[in-house]
Amino acid sequence: HNEMFLLSATLKSSIKMWLVGVSDLKLCSDYIIQDAATTFTGNKPKIYALEPVSSCDNRAAAAAIAFKSSAASADACIEVIQMITSGERGSQRPAPHLVYRVPITPKLDQEIRWIDLASASAGTSNKYSFRYKLSYNSGIGECVSFRGDEGDVIGKFRLLLAMGFFDEADAILASSGTSAATSSQYGSIHGSEVALYRFRHILNSGSISSAEIMEEAKECLRRLSAGAVTGGDLGVKCLVESSNILLSWPSTV
Repeated sequence: HNEMFLLSATLKSSIKMWLVGVSDLKLCSDYIIQDAATTFTGNKPKIYALEPVSSCDNRAAAAAIAFKSSAASADACIEVIQMITSGERGSQRPAPHLVYRVPITPKLDQEIRWIDLASASAGTSNKYSFRYKLSYNSGIGECVSFRGDEGDVIGKFRLLLAMGFFDEADAILASSGTSAATSSQYGSIHGSEVALYRFRHILNSGSISSAEIMEEAKECLRRLSAGAVTGGDLGVKCLVESSNILLSWPSTV
């Protein structure tokens, strides 16, 4: 991004990304890609490359990061992270969010030596697109292009949720042409996510004593329960997360 530094580092089994303002070197945002508390393997992870990619909105920046969760692992991964950059300097920005996760599995018995990232080819209209080169220890390499989904649906949906525009996010789900984004191999969207973000926002707002707010909270819980039944792993994950929010409310919300 032209006004930000993108930085990444590893510590023990953690991988973290930072967005730092160029003019004052203040931390604008940070994102834990891998948390040592939940993924400790005894082997330090390895970061290969970090590359800015185009976002769907000028209020946000996006980047692709290639890494191994453990130096001993055969597989690697590329994640596309989006961060909101608009707002007053020093103000609290919404947390960065994952747009795509691209697993990298070596072909046959090849071992990955390095992964290089580059911007998308000229003429590529899809946002969040990039190219990467896999280099194997055998000396063989391969170049691959990754293209974001048509219409940048997943990135727009995630951005709207992060900014608190829940009705607009629901409208994306209801619109035609989003079926591919709801079940993409590398990223997907689901109505349970809207319910989860809305539910968290309601609890963050303080009192839920009014009948209108209480009904809205109940509707979120109904959507989360239904989504856990029909929404696969993502629906279950959202329901579990909402339960954790309730357990800690109001002390930590």
